[in-house]
Amino acid sequence: MLLIVVPDYASHYFPMSAIAHRVRALGTEVVVATGPRLRDRVIGDGFFWSELRMSQGGNTGVRQPTQHGDDLRPFLASTEAGMVATLLHQADARRHDLLWQPESVANDTVRLVERLQPSAVLVDHLCVAARLGLFAANVRTWTLVPGHPSQLPGPGEIYGYPTSWPDWVRPDPDGLRELRQRCETTSRMMADTGNRIVAGINPSADWIDDVFGALGATVLYNSPSALQDPTRTLPLDHHFLGSCVRAHDVADDETKAWLAVREPFLYVSLGTFLSGRVDVLRRIVDGLRRDGRRVAIATGSTSNAQLGAIPATWLVRPFLPQIELLAHAEGVICHGGNNTVTEALSAGTPLLILPMSTDQFAIAADVERAGVGVSADPNSGGAASYADYARFGDGTRRRVDELASDLAREPGPQLAARLLTNSEPSPAEHRSRATAGTVEGRTP
Repeated sequence: MLLIVVPDYASHYFPMSAIAHRVRALGTEVVVATGPRLRDRVIGDGFFWSELRMSQGGNTGVRQPTQHGDDLRPFLASTEAGMVATLLHQADARRHDLLWQPESVANDTVRLVERLQPSAVLVDHLCVAARLGLFAANVRTWTLVPGHPSQLPGPGEIYGYPTSWPDWVRPDPDGLRELRQRCETTSRMMADTGNRIVAGINPSADWIDDVFGALGATVLYNSPSALQDPTRTLPLDHHFLGSCVRAHDVADDETKAWLAVREPFLYVSLGTFLSGRVDVLRRIVDGLRRDGRRVAIATGSTSNAQLGAIPATWLVRPFLPQIELLAHAEGVICHGGNNTVTEALSAGTPLLILPMSTDQFAIAADVERAGVGVSADPNSGGAASYADYARFGDGTRRRVDELASDLAREPGPQLAARLLTNSEPSPAEHRSRATAGTVEGRTP
């Protein structure tokens, strides 16, 4: 049995689900421990679900999460002020978001492992309290870093402070110093909490300097090695998966009919939360409308009425089957979320990235350095400039095609499944379960 521990967020679950499908195809049962909002999605995918709440909120990937409501407004306002302001806001929020009821989460995770006795445990890197519990209990784990590899800091790095950023970013040196100090303070506070949790479970456990470190786990990066900064130092025990592309969403009849028109188009998506930047989406729409491009836009939380006149030839809905559209698009305009970027590269689709938060700045820098796309300022770019940036040259398309071919040789889920199923099994014996469902309250 493989136990997967993942936050109650669809964006984190998607790459995990791709791995889980491949593991199950090899004959290994999969239990997904996450919050209640992903329950139906997990069971619908054919896996067992076990409730493990690790945060106050969640995101099913189906609609804008109403529980974030007012909390989202300060975040969006910070993105309008630029990289440093956004990362400062997130450094403060991190102290609460990533260590929500940490003692309970850590102990619940340990008890779940003791009960299920899985042969392998795969944990999302941002399930901090769960990882601390497993570290304290000496449980061998695999850690998936769902975003940019720098989210697991190397020597001299600090979580939340970007290791690199696009060429157009010109942060104020004083602002960078403040950001570094704030990230260091947050990291120390979280380390203090983490060591208290670990000592409560295992008083003889090693001291932790950074809760975002590997914590003894084998690290799996949901990223292509070809994009990585060669100057960064990585953990000794790590693997680059390349891309963990989720199962295709079933295209509805409207999307199928739209794709049946054999004309080039751009795909646009700013993700679930950053789709709240109406001003950015509006400028993208204005530029592409004047340019005469055919466009498919996943608008998320922004309504069509907020975008102005929309050409009749466009496909515009809150949510679209992204994997299917990326397979046909001539380019994508996005926020630089790691799922969208790696899915686009697997499809051979070049990128225009408008980074606004977290690791998106480092991802945009990687894309620029590798020559598989470009990046632009979401706050100062004009409507016409976005349309111009999204004209990708032959060199860019050639490099994207080469990378897509490399990623197809051994897809990330296949590599991860091979590693996970060859891991040392638990001595416990497991009874087989024939159908998916919930394992809460049941004895394996």
